[in-house]
Amino acid sequence: MPDGPRLLADRYRLDAVLGSGGMGQVWRGRDETLGRDVAVKEVRLPRELTDEQRDALCQRMLREARMTARLSHPGVITVYDVVSEDDRPFIVMEMLPVPNLAEEIAESGPLPPHQVAAIGVELLAALDAAHADGIIHRDVKPSNVMLADGRVVLSDFGVAISESDPRMTTTGMIVGSPTYMSPERLRGTPSGPEADLWSLGATLYAAVEGRPPFHADTTMGTVSAVLTDELPPPSVEGPLHDVLVGLLDRDPARRLTSAGVAPLLRRAAEDSGPATAPVADTRTPAQPWAAPAESDTTLLRAGAQPESTPQEWARPEPAPQESAPPRRRTGWRPLLLGLAGMAVLAVLLVVGWQLSDDEGGSTATPTQESPSATDRTDGSEPTPDGSESTEESNLPAGYRLQDDPLGFQVAVPRGWERRLDAPTRVDFVSPDGTTFLRVDQQEVAGPSAEQAWLDQEPSVAASLSGYERIRIEPVDYRSWDTADWEFTWEGDNGTIHVIDRGIATDTRGFALYVSAPDSVWESEGLPLFETVTETFRPIE
Repeated sequence: MPDGPRLLADRYRLDAVLGSGGMGQVWRGRDETLGRDVAVKEVRLPRELTDEQRDALCQRMLREARMTARLSHPGVITVYDVVSEDDRPFIVMEMLPVPNLAEEIAESGPLPPHQVAAIGVELLAALDAAHADGIIHRDVKPSNVMLADGRVVLSDFGVAISESDPRMTTTGMIVGSPTYMSPERLRGTPSGPEADLWSLGATLYAAVEGRPPFHADTTMGTVSAVLTDELPPPSVEGPLHDVLVGLLDRDPARRLTSAGVAPLLRRAAEDSGPATAPVADTRTPAQPWAAPAESDTTLLRAGAQPESTPQEWARPEPAPQESAPPRRRTGWRPLLLGLAGMAVLAVLLVVGWQLSDDEGGSTATPTQESPSATDRTDGSEPTPDGSESTEESNLPAGYRLQDDPLGFQVAVPRGWERRLDAPTRVDFVSPDGTTFLRVDQQEVAGPSAEQAWLDQEPSVAASLSGYERIRIEPVDYRSWDTADWEFTWEGDNGTIHVIDRGIATDTRGFALYVSAPDSVWESEGLPLFETVTETFRPIE
């Protein structure tokens, strides 16, 4: 379509492009029949789609008008008309010449907590109205939140789905913005209103923190972050903190419901006093985050796995933090929660390790040179469980002891790189990137280590190609409640062999995760696991 004015359907004059994105562009228009300004969304479909997929997606976009037009709520954008021209839908909406929340964040930075809560109250009401009519928005994000005088308006129902519409065609594609998309949608599993609530939580988090909770430089890097990264602790206290943490729970069954969120948001909106607390920022400080443009809306294939071009899966690692990790009493499930996504994306992690140095994003530190990880060579200091610390001279050839800042001692192969993957999780990676040790830790309370693994297995089995359990069983390990989970799965370059040992000490829980190609498991992976478990000690 030409950039100049054009009359659409002999009625709507398109004057100028207001914004563009991956799914099309929005025009400033004029309804010549009624004499009013309008916004016209021109939907563009990706060329790589098959004819069947294009038809299905086009029908989905056209249904936006019917679904949204039947919503009568001040917090939902008003749709006036839908026009099809040149085999593309054009959706005619009310014109709101006001900034969106993404623009407000980019210009002003983090918003006051009470203002964010007030925005949340309005957005939740709009979503409740949509959900009550069987409509799931599926692309709630700051750029789709309009800040009009006296109104907070949720726009762009272009990827909305009506659960009651039997004609919806499943194309195997996921439409939306990965930065604000729920984990269950990214995995391609069934989702409902709770997916919108996750996106609401991510949107409010971005508003109060000035950046989204999960983000990377590439689309698939962002997918990885949403599925596996720990939530950076919100800097707010009180009910708004509870809202953000409750909505950004990866388990939809545990995620806060609308009924649980509404009173918390109202309380937070009424409190205009200070509501922030100093917390250590564990995010990479190299570049300030800028609000993403509309182009962050994209198409993903459901259950996407790493593509053949590994660069798409490389993502920067968080900068190492030398402060002690936060300690909080949770349960076995939070300790092991990242395992499912981490196992699914093990190939991603290896590729990221191999590429990050070339891309200038490496935060790796050779273990023998890490200024925060000291070698223990005297072997005389007692450990919390009462046993003597392992002497360096007793280690297998090629290993060294590491006293890690995250509160443990373990033997690791010399020359391996240490990478801080999260505030309570660290990886040690072989030079060729094919074998690694991960140590993850939290305080624990709740069910047994064996039961924790059994609870996690279904999601892992469903996510990993060719998953096969070898064993899940309790093991006799010191005086601690301990269980091993051993399995294999099919990676891009062959079978991967894994043992994950879950340990509950008196005050903390640890997961010792060793992964290696099955072809070298007996010669490399299993000896590594045996050395790690023999030398591992918590350090208070």
